[in-house]
Amino acid sequence: MIPPERSEAVVVPRQGHDQTDEEYRQLLIDRIAWIDKTKRDIKAQIHQTALTAREQKASIDQGWLRRSKDKMDHLTREREEIRKALHTVNETVKQARRERSGHGPETVAQAFMRIAKLKLLPDVYDEIRADAVAAAELKDEIDQQINDRYSPRLAPERAGRMYPGMTTYGNRV
Repeated sequence: MIPPERSEAVVVPRQGHDQTDEEYRQLLIDRIAWIDKTKRDIKAQIHQTALTAREQKASIDQGWLRRSKDKMDHLTREREEIRKALHTVNETVKQARRERSGHGPETVAQAFMRIAKLKLLPDVYDEIRADAVAAAELKDEIDQQINDRYSPRLAPERAGRMYPGMTTYGNRV
């Protein structure tokens, strides 16, 4: 049996100086997998002990059961702390990949959308996004109408004019 330990401090592995972000990320992923496996093992031990106790018409050692559940609670807290660290590393890795691929840093619009998605309720976010898509499509239609109306290709007599009757310098024709 896995000996359940008393409440220990949550320890998140730290990134070594010679360790890349990718290696550290993999270490965190492996640690989460180990935690998940350990929690499954403890649950299986509790279940097996309960079955054995039921067959023998005996009771489970309550001290052991409490320590086992405390260990699972501790592992859950540790997993959450490691998940937070993994999120930070994932953002760093994502930014590095973005820079290596030639894409620049995140634009204000991209950051706005990312933050809005995190902070808004899903249905509110979806409604705002749908309105934005409709507004963008409408803007494209309006821009196309303006372009068609004032395009030098379609109206050569208007070439070089911003508005009918005016040149690009604002002088009347």
